[in-house]
Amino acid sequence: MNRRQRRLRARLLRFAVVGPVALLAAAWLVGAALPGRHVEEVRALLPASAETVWSLLVDLDGMPDWRPGLRQLERLPEGAGPGAVRWREVGIGGRVEAWERVETVPPIRLVVRPAGADRLARRRVYRLLPVEQGTELAIREEQQVDHPLRRTLTALFGGNREPIERLARDLDTRLKWRDQVVAVGIR
Repeated sequence: MNRRQRRLRARLLRFAVVGPVALLAAAWLVGAALPGRHVEEVRALLPASAETVWSLLVDLDGMPDWRPGLRQLERLPEGAGPGAVRWREVGIGGRVEAWERVETVPPIRLVVRPAGADRLARRRVYRLLPVEQGTELAIREEQQVDHPLRRTLTALFGGNREPIERLARDLDTRLKWRDQVVAVGIR
């Protein structure tokens, strides 16, 4: 092996050792500069009044009827706040998640968060806006991301929008199915 090949091998070895460390440090620094709050939002135009959409969102006993991914919903004892409704959702795949209502302004705004969670750690905000064609529903998932590397990954690849997208699709499907049943009943 000649001198040139030894230098090249030494450079490659340095790059193999220092490169990943430098990349990790850069990701950490970028994450530290990013805001700690991550927001995902989905909007849907639903073919029903805001009151109808609201009634579906707050009717815990009826949720398994229109949410195919929800196998079971159990009511839990009330939370700390006045009228704080709590429930546990059991999904088809066995995933269990407990939720509680934190704020209700019928039929405009509904705020829920994981039961027992810190006030700012994670929450889901539903905003209903009556429009000419029905109701515009905005579902906003807000989450605190504390670790800088996780912030960088979330900024690069996005958060998990799938649950709120699925919820909006399920609502839309339920409301369209309801319209079809009413239309068939009138004929």
